[in-house]
Amino acid sequence: MTLHKVIPPGGGLGGGSADAGAILRWAGTVSAERALSLGGDVPFCQLGGRALVEGVGEQVTERPFEAREVTLAISNFGLDTREVYRAFDELDDEGERPHGRNHLEWAARMVEPRLATTMDWLRATLGDQVHLAGSGSTLFIEGHLERGVEAWDVMGPEGVVQFRQTITTPRSA
Repeated sequence: MTLHKVIPPGGGLGGGSADAGAILRWAGTVSAERALSLGGDVPFCQLGGRALVEGVGEQVTERPFEAREVTLAISNFGLDTREVYRAFDELDDEGERPHGRNHLEWAARMVEPRLATTMDWLRATLGDQVHLAGSGSTLFIEGHLERGVEAWDVMGPEGVVQFRQTITTPRSA
């Protein structure tokens, strides 16, 4: 088997979990419990498509496909998922309750100040539609930005930010 990765490491896009899910699909269906032992996102990534995921990742309910346009803003740095969750737990222990669309955002901003700077810069430029993907560092905007191209790079406050426009695809069998 050869694996060609195009998802940036530390980007919050579930690359490692997607790799594990693809291998599990290739090897034959494995129970959600077994997939969960590899990581919280693996049961979903084994299924693929669109789903509601609950619990620590073990409750996966399929949802119908919806075609969506998305613009990714990929930073030139990654975040350590374990560190983001550790910071999240510390905030929780201190009585801080998550808010916003992505409950990991404040923890990720604490772990990597460059993320906070980049996110604030993009929100000042594009508005509040800029969101954190997973545990970071990739940011996304629902919809395509009017540029006439699918990919471009911009110098941000913390280095180059790669913009990539994509469209969701249906789950493959």
